[in-house]
Amino acid sequence: MSARTLAMLKLSIVVMTVLIAAGVIALVIGLKRKAETLAPGGDAVLRLAAGAKITALSSDENGLWLLIENKEGQQSLRRLDEAATTTATIAIQSD
Repeated sequence: MSARTLAMLKLSIVVMTVLIAAGVIALVIGLKRKAETLAPGGDAVLRLAAGAKITALSSDENGLWLLIENKEGQQSLRRLDEAATTTATIAIQSD
């Protein structure tokens, strides 16, 4: 192998290494941006009556459903949107 061929091989290895590193950095930045748009950061406060507790939750494409049980044992469903605003409340009554 000639000196020129060896030098070209070394140069190509350096260039490929730089391209791989740049690709990995771009991938991490892209994933971080996508994660921020899917789940925007921020705190939300959900106020419950004294003694009430969340016993179950479920999510759909438009928000979150919470099953809330008050201290008397009565249950209700509360729907929250992406901004943690209550969009619907369903009281559950049992006989």
